[in-house]
Amino acid sequence: QVVCELNFRRSNPFGNATDVSVRNFTWDIDFIDTYEGFIALGFPDGTLDSLTDPSADADGDGWTNLEEYALQTDVADPASVPNVTPTLAGVPGFQQCVVDVPKRPFVGNSLTYEVEYSTDLENWTVITEDDPNWYIEFDNEARYRVRSIAPFGTTTCLTRVRITQNY
Repeated sequence: QVVCELNFRRSNPFGNATDVSVRNFTWDIDFIDTYEGFIALGFPDGTLDSLTDPSADADGDGWTNLEEYALQTDVADPASVPNVTPTLAGVPGFQQCVVDVPKRPFVGNSLTYEVEYSTDLENWTVITEDDPNWYIEFDNEARYRVRSIAPFGTTTCLTRVRITQNY
């Protein structure tokens, strides 16, 4: 939050009249963490542009720089990889597939998180509000979670996370 105080004083050059006033202004400011800002801090000086590109995989771990940035892992450490593995939740006999995605804080709307599912690893469907097989359990600033409607066993649990950078 920024607070500014403006003091104003003016005098009439032809008399004794003086006008004095004080005004206070307040602005709420949200600082947004962006991938471009992250490049400056996440990579050493002189790193090739081809390695800092959002679609590049600087550490060779199979995750793009943008995915590691969004999922809060170290882009320079091949052992640091996101954990978005589906889990089973529920009671025995009715366990649903759950995908829990941690979100990077303070990104505003600069990133979009989505989960896709497949039955054959070739055709992928984005889970939406009206999906007949999955539902979005919650989507807040810290997490994005989806859950299968049918129990695991009658549905596949082949999922992946898709992260999009909004410009």
